Amino acid sequence: MFVRLIPRSFRLFTVFLVLSLLPSCATIFSGTSQSVKVISTPKDAKVYLNGNDTGALTNSRIKINRAVRSGPENYTNEQAYRIEKEGYSSTTVRDRRKVNGLALALDFLFPPAILVDFLNGSIYKYRRRIRANLIPEPSKEDSTTFIASQEPEIKVEETEPVIIAEPEVLEESVDVDIPETSHINPDAIAVIIGNEYYDNPDIPDVNYAMEDMQSMKQYLIKTFGFREGNIIEISNASLADFNRVFGNSENYQARLYNIVKPGISDVFVYYSGHGAPSTENNQGFLVPVECQDISLLQFEGYQLNTLFDNLAEIPYNSLTIVLDACFSGNSHNGALIKQASPIYIEPRMKLLNKENTVIFSSSSGNQISSWYSKQSHSLFTYYFLRGIKGAANNYGSKSELSIDELSSYLLENVPYSARRMFNRTQTPEIIGDKNRILINY
Repeated sequence: MFVRLIPRSFRLFTVFLVLSLLPSCATIFSGTSQSVKVISTPKDAKVYLNGNDTGALTNSRIKINRAVRSGPENYTNEQAYRIEKEGYSSTTVRDRRKVNGLALALDFLFPPAILVDFLNGSIYKYRRRIRANLIPEPSKEDSTTFIASQEPEIKVEETEPVIIAEPEVLEESVDVDIPETSHINPDAIAVIIGNEYYDNPDIPDVNYAMEDMQSMKQYLIKTFGFREGNIIEISNASLADFNRVFGNSENYQARLYNIVKPGISDVFVYYSGHGAPSTENNQGFLVPVECQDISLLQFEGYQLNTLFDNLAEIPYNSLTIVLDACFSGNSHNGALIKQASPIYIEPRMKLLNKENTVIFSSSSGNQISSWYSKQSHSLFTYYFLRGIKGAANNYGSKSELSIDELSSYLLENVPYSARRMFNRTQTPEIIGDKNRILINY
């Protein structure tokens, strides 16, 4: 009787409101917080989240809020994990929020619920694992000990040459004593991408991609003379990031094109992450981190030919492309695509016909690009940087380093180290103008 006294319109509104708020239980399904495992090498490092001490040590789980305000170390809806351990350089890993597609789809059934889920953050999701490889801080004592021990080592080598078989090159870090040149290149532009953490648990992570990217950045600034503000740095790039920077198959006039000074800017592009062949057309693709189905790369990946075609349209002075990725369907951490046909890097002639263009690829054909865990880098990037550091031109015996000299150094060291450490073949490919001078020291 009492219910009949309530106006029918009010009753309908009440039912609609209740039903609308129920699916905002993205709040129910996913909650307003999330558990994240923070891993570091070595472990037992302190974990700071958005500038606050969590009280946790790696390797352990911490709870994060899905809705995050900006702070001194992070932007709105971005998690900034600062990992510190005595004797090691601190490392910050940033994780940008992503929208939970399933929760959003449910919310569209009852639109008012969308507002609730966005406000409390339950519509967002973050990575379930954060990994960092800490780099030891150099000490004067270690440097002094090394110098003092050089003379006895030379004497031993003279009397017992067999000891030389142990390759000392594998022990040198590329992250200390980075060569600083007086060369300044104010108009040079770089794009560096490190795709380490993939959303799909079936796609293995790419260990050390972040470390590779950060080290490459330091060399670009200190050795190549790039301005830091001219370096586009992308951690865990999405397909939208690739399109935003390089353009798509319909339009090449994206961010990189717009910031290059015609005929003046030297352009450097570096990518560390997964590459894979498409099972549909056997074309090579760079794999964005949000890729859900590796067998549908023609829809979810960024095609190499699009990259090469769009770069060819840029009026650069010189172009250097470094791809630390394999396109065999396999990876150091396991297979991406079963029974895939490998592809070989074959840039379009339009790109190669342009002067001062060179492409470095970490491996060829059906090969796997290996990691060098002891140095917290990929094997290829480690030797690429070590060659630039001086090993490719006998540590300053010449005042310049050519592409040809660096190529020879890579082809001598990467295949040998891959065989020695992993009993596998890895042969880098270098295509383009090898006579060009890469660095003036």
